[in-house]
Amino acid sequence: MKYVKILMVTMLLLSISGCSANKAETNNNVTLDTQTENSNIKDNDMADTDVTKQQSDDLTNISDEKIESNTEKSEKNMKLTLNEKEYNVTLNNNSTIDDISKLLPMNLKMKRYAGHEYYASLSDTPTIEGVTTTSDIKAGGIYYWDGWNAFVINFEDTNIAPYKVVHIGDVNGDIVSDLEKSGDNITVNVQ
Repeated sequence: MKYVKILMVTMLLLSISGCSANKAETNNNVTLDTQTENSNIKDNDMADTDVTKQQSDDLTNISDEKIESNTEKSEKNMKLTLNEKEYNVTLNNNSTIDDISKLLPMNLKMKRYAGHEYYASLSDTPTIEGVTTTSDIKAGGIYYWDGWNAFVINFEDTNIAPYKVVHIGDVNGDIVSDLEKSGDNITVNVQ
């Protein structure tokens, strides 16, 4: 719509410029001034059009970024309860999370593993087909690993290559320090 308006304004200015130039031809004294003025108008018009197009492109890029970031996050909520503390989880948006959400609420007996995570097997196997996976694990992140059909909460950044997991979401709050201090086994309620 902006391009149509820009085009209409440009055409109007060009037609006005054309009229001014025709009148200027009848008066030799005014011809040089009018042509210079018309040239300045056209140059300014083109500069304004370039700026407007750049601004429009910038807005499109910003909109695309907002759309991408909105599609990455789910509207579903998850809450974890550990040692009588409740933590909210910001979920990503993918089919694995949709399937795990159907299993809620869950009371998971989780085991400490490899000095960076707690895990528990799920009662049903969620899909990972078409879902982005990662080897870069972040503290406070929740992941699903299909190798053990495991729901995983990490408390230390690590890289698990060559293995890959589905990033489910991130815990809001300092669950990391609670997990670091916990023993070999914990119970986590997931809702």
